[in-house]
Order: sequence, then structure tokens, then C-alpha cells
Amino acid sequence: MTFRTRNTLQFTLSAALDARRPAILRHLLRSHGQHAFVLAIASRPIRQKADVLSLLTHAEQAALCPQLPQQTRNQLTLVGIPCLESGVPVHST
Repeated sequence: MTFRTRNTLQFTLSAALDARRPAILRHLLRSHGQHAFVLAIASRPIRQKADVLSLLTHAEQAALCPQLPQQTRNQLTLVGIPCLESGVPVHST
């Protein structure tokens, strides 16, 4: 992913989150892929990560959670996003 693409994804993700637009978040996830989407939310505060994930379906959450670092998954679980209970094998990072 180029810097320009990453920047555009970050900007669009922020706008979709601010407007509470799950359809746009799902479109970004589908069009950029899970890895790029996880990278785009990686630098955000935990509450914003939780907000992004809460606007996605449970299946989308379950697909993204294993790609997040263990510490992030633990924090998300504490704020109500059950990343550790997704039923999908987790990878330590």
C-alpha cells in the first residue's frame, strides 16, 4: 500500500467513524482488505478502535480481531468488544 493510499484510507475511515457510517466502513474493509484496514486503525486510541469494530458485523469483527496485537485485543475486551471470544484462532504479535 502506498503512502497516498494509506493516507486516503485513514482520512476516509475517520470521516466514516465521525459520521457513524457502518456501510462506508464495510466498503473500506472490502475494498482495501483486512490487513490494510487493521493497519489503518492500529494507531488510533482504543476507544476509536472499539467504535470502528462496534460498527461492523460480528463476522467482520471476528475476522479482524485475530490480526490485532494481543494487548489491543485485551483492551478491546475490557471495553466491551469480545476479541478473545471470537472463536477464531488468535496470533500473538
